Amino acid sequence: MTKNETTILKGVAILLMLFLHLFNHIDGMCHYFVLLGEEPLCLFMSRATNPVAFYVLLGGYGLYYVHKKGDKRRITRIINLFITFWLITTIAVIIFNCLGRNFFDNNFILAINVYLGFSPHINHPAWFLLPYALISLSSKHLFDLFDKYKPWLVIIAMLAFKLITSYIVSRGQNVLPHHEYIYTIVLYFHLLPTFIIGATIHRFDIVTYIRERTNPKFALLLLLCLFIARCTFTTSIFDTIYAIIFISLFLCIRRWKFVDLSLEMLGKHSTNIWLIHAYIYGPLLHDYIYGLKFTPLVFLGLILTSLIASIAINFIQRPLLISR
Repeated sequence: MTKNETTILKGVAILLMLFLHLFNHIDGMCHYFVLLGEEPLCLFMSRATNPVAFYVLLGGYGLYYVHKKGDKRRITRIINLFITFWLITTIAVIIFNCLGRNFFDNNFILAINVYLGFSPHINHPAWFLLPYALISLSSKHLFDLFDKYKPWLVIIAMLAFKLITSYIVSRGQNVLPHHEYIYTIVLYFHLLPTFIIGATIHRFDIVTYIRERTNPKFALLLLLCLFIARCTFTTSIFDTIYAIIFISLFLCIRRWKFVDLSLEMLGKHSTNIWLIHAYIYGPLLHDYIYGLKFTPLVFLGLILTSLIASIAINFIQRPLLISR
């Protein structure tokens, strides 16, 4: 898997994230084209998104590559990630204040927890920012440890660990989020298996092995079947397995060039869009986005608005980021 392909896959992941957050609920704001029973088709389709697994898997894959090359920018990347996050959060605070709304509800502790990444507060997609940053920070030691074991043993152990942590998170979903510091530790171990499996996939070039042995047309058929099957499950236990198979099959199929170019562009902006889009479809531009009514237009409206905002953020943050 090349760097360009990982960027394309990040474009896929951000589209899945936007679709999930727009349509994983029914609020009567959209006109739905297709209903299955009494529920819209897009609600079922949102179950097959699972964007966090894609991001963490690709993160493990990419960081393992730079680890083997001699990673000298691990801390710099994390600092730049938080600079982007702090900038977007600060802009949101300013906009909220201009609209006469109190972003932190006059809660100083909440403000600290938001800026440190412990509390997603209004920007709920940022819930895995801090756990992922901590995993990235400790990645060198993690990779050195797991390199000592056979790949099949690592994958089986990590999938088993994923099942255990998924059970803990699902059982504690009404309690854990109220204890931010403990929850961050739980989420670290919850995301860790997917991250390590991503590194293992790179370590043994599993994607290339699958691609060389899979017919593109057959891969497309399998990908559609996989997507449809995932629409029937509400549990997140299979997210990592789903992401592995989806990525492998997606890279096997033949794609139009403009599709790859569009996904690559979105992939380059995926971090910004991840941290921006909840404000756009949520408290700031909710009526504008859902006011487009038809689900394809709502989806396209959020994509374009988030992309434009990301371009503006890149322009503002350019002098703030650490280049070395």
